[in-house]
Amino acid sequence: MRVAALGRELSRRHEVRHLTFVAGPCRRGRSLFRVPVTDSQSEYRRAHPLSWLALGASSRCWHGAPLLSGLGMQVSGATAIAPLFRWADLVMVEYPWQFRVSRRITPPATPCVYSSVNVETDKFRSWAEAIEVAPAVVAPWLLYIERAERHAIARADLVTTVSELDRETYIARFGADPDRTVVVPNGVDTKHFRPASPERRAAAKRELGLSDRPVVLFQAADMPANRAGLGWIRRLAAANERFTFLVAGSVAAPERAGGLVAVGRVPDMRPYLDAADIGICPIAHGGGTKLKLLECMAAGLPNVAFAEAIRGTAVRPGEHVLVVDHDARELLDALDALTNDPRRAASMGNAGRALVERSYDWAGIAAGLERALVALTPDRSGAIRADRPADLPGQDGRVLEESERTLIQ
Repeated sequence: MRVAALGRELSRRHEVRHLTFVAGPCRRGRSLFRVPVTDSQSEYRRAHPLSWLALGASSRCWHGAPLLSGLGMQVSGATAIAPLFRWADLVMVEYPWQFRVSRRITPPATPCVYSSVNVETDKFRSWAEAIEVAPAVVAPWLLYIERAERHAIARADLVTTVSELDRETYIARFGADPDRTVVVPNGVDTKHFRPASPERRAAAKRELGLSDRPVVLFQAADMPANRAGLGWIRRLAAANERFTFLVAGSVAAPERAGGLVAVGRVPDMRPYLDAADIGICPIAHGGGTKLKLLECMAAGLPNVAFAEAIRGTAVRPGEHVLVVDHDARELLDALDALTNDPRRAASMGNAGRALVERSYDWAGIAAGLERALVALTPDRSGAIRADRPADLPGQDGRVLEESERTLIQ
């Protein structure tokens, strides 16, 4: 979501191309194919049996993360993707385990940015604690991740982090250069996610087949920290009959049982935000900052959360979110307090909405990122470099025209 949102904003003034590695058959026999998003934003999908093996090996491990995707890039050969790196005026790499091979493919004069979304070593250590993985199983992965993270921070022309806390950790622990380490927060599309009127909320509940009970929304993808959060939701649903706990996202398969309604993976979170009266974020593990919380705030919902869920943000307990200890009774008491005091709930929802509009809208965040990226690129003329390759495939296999080729100027 972060990559797509920042890419969308940057593509308003530059051409942006995303390279992703996918599991599945090659399209029409090709191992690299283009999926246009807009006229100036495209996704290039790389499909290769060896990269599938690497991705599959990662997904079957306790963390389920693409930790071996850098290996997949390497063993599947760089010939197919090298033209994208030669074409670009600037390369951004999201994962540290992909940075080494990405830096090697990138021409020496082209800036390479490590676009961090977590202190990965800390995140995976925390994930292991959340699902109680044996230390002996975790240790080799943590060593591998730390080495990759340290290498990326040392070799990148610029490092971006999602919070000042992550930035300070990189400087203190990994020796990151403070002048080359900047904060680019997570954000939310405040035009896409908006508060629902009472009429719209009632209609959304009817459309989803929900009762008139207050609806508490937990949105989450399937990852260890969120699975632990789902455990809290199940305990809360079993302990009371006042609320409907609505779970949206791949963290849970579709089910309806008592006060729990899970809908599985969804294409758009807005109908579920519209139906909700309160957001909940009982997340005690992981890293970075929580997009789910920002989306609920953008939708004008009052929220209940653990302290870890607001880490690295400007969210103030009591003003924007009710923060509680890791205790089911405290969670239920906070939900009761918001339900019994509509004025307080509305005030908190309005304050949260104002905060994300002011500090966490993707457009403003992307503007700061753009300034940092443009400062890295000495040639801002917009001219097409003579060494750009002429063999980038389009969606239909054609060669892209010269006029289609500019990235971050």
